[in-house]
Amino acid sequence: MTNRLLLSMSSWVTKNYEDVLGIALALNFDAVEIDCDEKPIPATKTSRTKIKEVFNRYPLRLFYHSPFLDQALGARNEAVRLNTFNTMSMYLGFLEELGASHLVLHAGVDDTECPEENVVEDLKRLVEIAESKHITLCVENLRFGLSSDPHRLLHLANESGSKIVFDLGHANSCRWTTNEKRSSKDFLRIIENKVVAAHIYLKEEGGRHHPFKEIGEVKETLSELVSINDVVWWTIELPNLEDIIKQKLMIDTYLKKGTSARPLQ
Repeated sequence: MTNRLLLSMSSWVTKNYEDVLGIALALNFDAVEIDCDEKPIPATKTSRTKIKEVFNRYPLRLFYHSPFLDQALGARNEAVRLNTFNTMSMYLGFLEELGASHLVLHAGVDDTECPEENVVEDLKRLVEIAESKHITLCVENLRFGLSSDPHRLLHLANESGSKIVFDLGHANSCRWTTNEKRSSKDFLRIIENKVVAAHIYLKEEGGRHHPFKEIGEVKETLSELVSINDVVWWTIELPNLEDIIKQKLMIDTYLKKGTSARPLQ
């Protein structure tokens, strides 16, 4: 399959949909991934209809990244757990209206506050809702918690029916790779049968995503990603537009030289 690149709509340049979609199109991106913490979806249908009209003017696939700063799926605190489930369920309804194809979410951020059995139960229910709306629900691997361990993440995905977004920077920065002296490629190989998309950058450090300076820093892991037929969508997840442009140029060059991709079906 041909790899498709996504522009991440975060705090890097603007919160205006038209600007971001125009930039994505000008830079030859195939899709955008919108961060709901940075750009919440309006609660009123009238406002969502206006956003949909904007989206319809651009031939771009639409991904959303669910809010996570005030959310905790499967939390031991019942009020937090109920609020998180209801918020995610509500957002899935909004995304169906907007025509989004994927929702990315965080799960199992804190083992002590979010028991694994609760996370599996709530995620499974959300997957059923997402499937009824023709939306692919994906869990992202994180630096800490349940999803920072590839074996536990795979179990979560298998038990709930969710897919996985492989976050390269988190895989390079998590305890499993640093403590076990393993690589992001090792992490990916364990979960690859459930991976359908990826976040591409070098590492997360100091609360910030950092770009790779040369393709050799991530080439082995990218090669593994290319070999997984289901992994079509790669989001360049960086906070600086200049870095995004540089990163995209290197990725474009790598994909043209290093792969023999088939057309997207």
